[in-house]
Amino acid sequence: MNEPQNTPGKTYKVGYGRPPLEHQFKPGQPSRNPRGRPRGRVREHALLRLMQEKVTISVEGKRKRMTFEEALSRKFIHTAQSGNPQVYKAILQATILLEKAYATRAPTRAEILQEMADEKFRAESQEKLRGVLICGLEHMAAANKPERSAKPST
Repeated sequence: MNEPQNTPGKTYKVGYGRPPLEHQFKPGQPSRNPRGRPRGRVREHALLRLMQEKVTISVEGKRKRMTFEEALSRKFIHTAQSGNPQVYKAILQATILLEKAYATRAPTRAEILQEMADEKFRAESQEKLRGVLICGLEHMAAANKPERSAKPST
């Protein structure tokens, strides 16, 4: 298997990562996987995919829909607040692991859209608040302005 193959003018050593010339793809030959991997498809860890699924839970007597990650975080934090140090330690470890996991993968389209919506909402809220503050300040300034009398004082 490790013997050189003779081709016109060259010697070729067959071995690991070097298949015999007759078994290599020929130019113009159709691929054995013509469709290939779909574009934009990224192999994502199953746990990360499951953490993003929506679940319905009961929060203060009301049914609320959120990701499994949010529901799990709520449960962990509620248990840690009751004074369980093991859960508190687990929350810290999970936070570190999630930060590493999110740092190694590209954000999904849904996450990007959610972030954009959050930024748009934040910007709109800031504009409304700025308008309210300006109106309030103008109103306060008008209320604190001394009234001018008809007679000029000498």
